[in-house]
Amino acid sequence: MAFWAGSGLAAVHIDVRQIDGWGLKLSGLQMQLAQAPGSKGALRVKLQVARLSIAALGWKRVRIQVDGLLVRDHTGRWVFNAPVRVQGAPGGALGTLTRLDCRIDAGSAEITITRQRTKIVATLPLEAPLHVLWRLQSVPVRWLQGLLALVLSQPKVTAGTVSGMVAMDSDAQRLRLSGRARLQALTLEASAGKVASEKLSLAGDFRIVRDAAATHFDFDGNLRSGQLLAGSFYAKLPNSGAVLHLQGTQYPGGRLHLTHFEYQDTGVLVVQGSLALNARRQLRTLRIRHLEANLGRAMQRYVSGWLAQTGLSGLQAAGIASGHLQWSAGHLQDFAVDLENVDLADVRNRFAVADLNGGLRWKKHFATQPTTLGWKAASVYRLPLGAAKLQLASRSGWLILEHPTSIPLLGGHLGISRLKWQPDAGKSPHLEASLNFRNIDLATLAGALDWPAFRGKLGGAVPELLWRGDQIILNGGLSAHLFDGFVDVTHLQLAHPFGDTPELGADLLLRGVRLGPMTRVFGFGEIRGRLDGTIKGLRLVAWKPIAFDAELHTVGGGRISQRAIKNLTEIGGGGLAGGLQAAILRLFSSFSYKHIRLSCKLVDAVCTMGGGSPVDGGGYTIVQGSGLPYIHIVGHQRRVDWPTLVRRLRAATRGQSPIIR
Repeated sequence: MAFWAGSGLAAVHIDVRQIDGWGLKLSGLQMQLAQAPGSKGALRVKLQVARLSIAALGWKRVRIQVDGLLVRDHTGRWVFNAPVRVQGAPGGALGTLTRLDCRIDAGSAEITITRQRTKIVATLPLEAPLHVLWRLQSVPVRWLQGLLALVLSQPKVTAGTVSGMVAMDSDAQRLRLSGRARLQALTLEASAGKVASEKLSLAGDFRIVRDAAATHFDFDGNLRSGQLLAGSFYAKLPNSGAVLHLQGTQYPGGRLHLTHFEYQDTGVLVVQGSLALNARRQLRTLRIRHLEANLGRAMQRYVSGWLAQTGLSGLQAAGIASGHLQWSAGHLQDFAVDLENVDLADVRNRFAVADLNGGLRWKKHFATQPTTLGWKAASVYRLPLGAAKLQLASRSGWLILEHPTSIPLLGGHLGISRLKWQPDAGKSPHLEASLNFRNIDLATLAGALDWPAFRGKLGGAVPELLWRGDQIILNGGLSAHLFDGFVDVTHLQLAHPFGDTPELGADLLLRGVRLGPMTRVFGFGEIRGRLDGTIKGLRLVAWKPIAFDAELHTVGGGRISQRAIKNLTEIGGGGLAGGLQAAILRLFSSFSYKHIRLSCKLVDAVCTMGGGSPVDGGGYTIVQGSGLPYIHIVGHQRRVDWPTLVRRLRAATRGQSPIIR
């Protein structure tokens, strides 16, 4: 520090090279005091700070310039008025159009900073200048952008003001702030868009204690109106307000520990717990001690963003849910949920459940007593499930079905002989089950799925079903009894079952399927006999086939109607060869056949057709007759556009019996 005075004390110059303490760092301070020309007793004061850093505000290397007059008023107080120029402060704080007014009496000083509607008043006792009372009025939040940067990554504030009263107490070891504040219409973006708010309002009491080891804080107030985004969490906050309490510690390097948080949106959501984030703002631990939600209102207000990301946008809900949860070290440790009169319905009719009641208890390392979860009605892809109750208990990290159960389904029953779910399986929750179904009414099933009007009963079994993450796998396959024969499904995998574009892959084996009832259902024209075949590499996207290799053939011969002859001929793009002339076919309603064979390999929207033995000209036999009258159907088209083939099949199942002329 340097000090000198000219003759008669007409000028004083103070030069401070550096100050480091009380939470600030200052260098290059210069102050000049001189007699103001033409003003009796007034002093002109020039103050310049080359670099000012205030950790509590996030200020780094801020430049300040002040140039004004210091005079005594009629009461004997010193009064100082001057414009202030601030450069480099986060958010453009203070800027160049700010005025500074200072009044000093025998015991205290009052400093007022104004800029348009913004007003900051600081009152401090002269004997303890680091004990300051701040009164804030419509201060732009962007001026506090540096302070926000202590808890948010690269915050960008575009709107919002703060008002209130703050008591500041500082010494060489710590900075203490406490008071009451009101934040209005905050709009910001941080963490590369992962955190954002729009017109958010907050009011309450706070306390902050900052030292070299950590920053301790707590807040008790009210959060109201506006919108909030944090990762996949999106909330549209209530205009009536919600109680918010936070208590925690921010450590050097970025670690954050919320020792307690509590949020109460009356009649909608109550949640209490604690959490910890590492230096990269990644979740280390989360404990929800208590949660209670009115599902209908809470899901609309707080869960819509997450539902949209999981493909469940528009999920309808009602009822009450409560419970608790603990997550740490990258794994779920335990949870409990209780449901009361819960209804869930997917807007795209993929699933629904009505009057769901009961609870679940799971612990990663401990067993639990069985709990019961039941519903009055449910559905999966419009397949109605009757009332059911499941008894489940936690064993060795799995939630396990205690006893086999049977669920009414389409006049029959769906049996669950084994069910186990591993909630903590990383990013892919793991479910295993063994299922069977019996006496399922095919007519009711067909109506529910908008299929042709099948008749009869369906039964079968799924030895092992695996549901991992977003994929369902059937190990051991599915065996179903259909049309007095069997359909075996192997290598079945279903990805994104509740997404926008489900993907299904499977191989099918048909054994001894009766053609008579099957062709009558499809309106194809009657064919009697038994059908065997394979459909390999079947792949459906959004339930539409994009690839397969199919081969179907009869076993043991049978009879075929005129209409079926016409439709098979048109599908193969062929005609009649050998045997009777078309002119006398009308004399017969059906014909004996020895063999029927047809194949199609679908790749890139083109079906490569084939059949039985080859014929002259590159064709292939579709139907080989037997006895008299003899019929022989030949296919000539080897490559058929898949949409064209689908149109032919639809026409075949909707057409009338052929007229032979």
